[in-house]
Amino acid sequence: MKVLIKGKEYEVAYSLRMYYAYEGITGMMFTGGTLLSISILFYSALLAKNDGFPYTLDQFFDVLDEDQTLLDNFNKWLTTELEKRTPVEDKKKVPKKK
Repeated sequence: MKVLIKGKEYEVAYSLRMYYAYEGITGMMFTGGTLLSISILFYSALLAKNDGFPYTLDQFFDVLDEDQTLLDNFNKWLTTELEKRTPVEDKKKVPKKK
């Protein structure tokens, strides 16, 4: 996924590096469920994919305040990426209810 921040394009990719960066920043494993955790994961994804990403976390929060569609789009993208990686149960293996 590509995002445009203040006229410059950045790449976002689903990766272990994104989660490593998140853990490095927060000291915790990503579990989601909060606006803050999603925002920090977005920042982590940008750091992981873009060498020399020019924003501190606080500056990035200012960017999100200015353009809230960035976080909405990241959240939709993340949901899609997680769904791709969630195994689908084989319907043949699920016993039928009697």
